[in-house]
Amino acid sequence: MVNNFEFLSWDSNFFGIQVGKLTADKPLGDQEDLLKELFSKKIDLIYYYSQEPLSEDFSSKFYEYLLVDLKIPVKKTLTRKKVNPKISVYSEEKANEELVQLAQLAGSHTRFKVDPRISEEKFNELFKVWIEKSVSGEMASKVLVYKEEEKIIGFATISIDGNIGYAPLLAVNRKFEGLGVSFAIMDAVESEMYDHGCEFLVSSTQEVNRKALKIYERWGCEFGKGIYVYHFWKKDFKKVLYEDKL
Repeated sequence: MVNNFEFLSWDSNFFGIQVGKLTADKPLGDQEDLLKELFSKKIDLIYYYSQEPLSEDFSSKFYEYLLVDLKIPVKKTLTRKKVNPKISVYSEEKANEELVQLAQLAGSHTRFKVDPRISEEKFNELFKVWIEKSVSGEMASKVLVYKEEEKIIGFATISIDGNIGYAPLLAVNRKFEGLGVSFAIMDAVESEMYDHGCEFLVSSTQEVNRKALKIYERWGCEFGKGIYVYHFWKKDFKKVLYEDKL
């Protein structure tokens, strides 16, 4: 298999199809043989990442494709911040319904929501699994929650790797938007990471998510060059990913 292709076991098991990730090292228009090889290997879905968009005249005999994201990298140098007393570490063994719904809200601009071949049911299940594995410690170091009258109205997940902290998921109940909850959570995330020896926070958001971009900008973040993400579906792949049809 080609060097810039990675087979994704977890995604394949979750969706019930063969899924892989392809990172551009040269224009894809020059790599039809590569797509032919992946087609012959029965790869149904390819996540394709590139610093540049595909040319308007690009086409493939083997895959249909869709631009599903323009991912904007986010970076911030960390300092200690004052933490709102309404924010705490989530301590229950399992994610409750409020947290699950907020996790699904966090995914509302992601490629898994944008791609029409991925059903609403499968999208919801994906982010339910994500927050459950975050609470269990498998996919996050900690989960921070903002509570109002014992109800969780906002959350963020934190992962720490050396001197870098990651915040993969963050969302606020739409009824409480514009009240400073997002900034309070982000300050708590920053303080938590700083206290664990992190120098930088690294995250990303979608170019279409203008609200998140404005919040990150006001929070003092720097933005990197956007990364184009495409979903390539094997031609003649007819099934839409409904859970009961996998």
